[in-house]
Amino acid sequence: RKGGGEEEAEEEEEEEAGGGTVASALSAAFSMATGVAEVILGPDPRVVEDLADKAANEALEKVIVGIFWDEDIHFFADCRRLTRLDLSHLGRNISCQTIRGVLLCFWGAGLQSLSLAGIPVDDEVLVLLALAAPKTLRELDVSGCRLITDRSVSRVARACSGLTRLDLRDTSENMTDGALLVCAQLPKLSNLGAGYLRSVSCMSLAQCIAHPCMEALDLTGCTRVDDSLFRALLPQDRQTPSSTLNAVSAAAAAGRRLTALSISFCDGISAQGLRDLAAAAWRLPVLQKLHLGHCTGAQDSDAVAMVLDSFPGLTDVDLTATRVEDAAVARLLRACPRLRVLKLTLCPEVSEELLAELEREGIALRELEMLSMPRWTLAGLNALVRAMVGCRVSADLGRENPVSAAICPNHRDSRC
Repeated sequence: RKGGGEEEAEEEEEEEAGGGTVASALSAAFSMATGVAEVILGPDPRVVEDLADKAANEALEKVIVGIFWDEDIHFFADCRRLTRLDLSHLGRNISCQTIRGVLLCFWGAGLQSLSLAGIPVDDEVLVLLALAAPKTLRELDVSGCRLITDRSVSRVARACSGLTRLDLRDTSENMTDGALLVCAQLPKLSNLGAGYLRSVSCMSLAQCIAHPCMEALDLTGCTRVDDSLFRALLPQDRQTPSSTLNAVSAAAAAGRRLTALSISFCDGISAQGLRDLAAAAWRLPVLQKLHLGHCTGAQDSDAVAMVLDSFPGLTDVDLTATRVEDAAVARLLRACPRLRVLKLTLCPEVSEELLAELEREGIALRELEMLSMPRWTLAGLNALVRAMVGCRVSADLGRENPVSAAICPNHRDSRC
């Protein structure tokens, strides 16, 4: 805050006496940290130096870097015991040379988690990472890094065999099936973000969904994904009388630990693909999070209803822009007592007849999104917001003048 001359003079006196309000406050907070410490480095060099001194004696495990200057790199050299590092807040205002310098500080150390999301790193940075922390790295986020290719990702996957979480969303058009096939061989991989990788196909993704440790798989916007992804999950006697299965189908017989699956914006999945997913539900017994928003096959109301009826353990469902009907949503509410999140935005077949069912069966809901609902009235939306106690409701009529008048008295964040 910038004030008059007197306030600026007082601030200068405080800085001279106590080393600056930001530096002293951050230092005090850090000195009291006993577990995981999340720190945002600022441009004040005294903050960096003080943190470096503290890091030599405290149990610092995580640093989130917000503003970084090249001269601050010595902080990491003095803090090799860091296990988690998040550089995604730097955006695109940092060079690959600086990132390589940071990684060199952790050469042979115990770095376990690294986030480079949105940073313009190239293949050389990932190759250096594979050399710097091959045995300890467990989590890697390179989403939005569009300069990397499948060459460096394959190198990291081969070197860092202990990876459990890998986020490759929206990286590059050069990310091909070859890199995903290598990633599918990681023995402990449980979380894979492959959203908006428009060059990958079911040849590699079928093995990913079949990985015995896979728990979360994000395929949002993968335009080459088609019905064969779920057809491979079907048992042999439902596909062909032959006594042999190809390698992809044999691998896809797994997937029993999968809890989260997103196929939103997958134009290649038709209604038949959703029926195959419903038929293979017994191979996905613990699925809890299912996103079908803007999926081409979800325009068939019967196929959507079949999928919803097949997974009674769902807790998070996204049906945005689908043709789901009132009856299917009502059955979902009754069959899934642990349902916490439900998104029905742009669902033209959902009407006010669902209100009574939501009020009666939606007790466990904590988030309900119903934007652009043409078959609802203002009175119905007001009644919905008042009835959903403890649930964050986002709803409007989707007309030229969206109504925002009803506020649930039991939850300030609810809006209509």
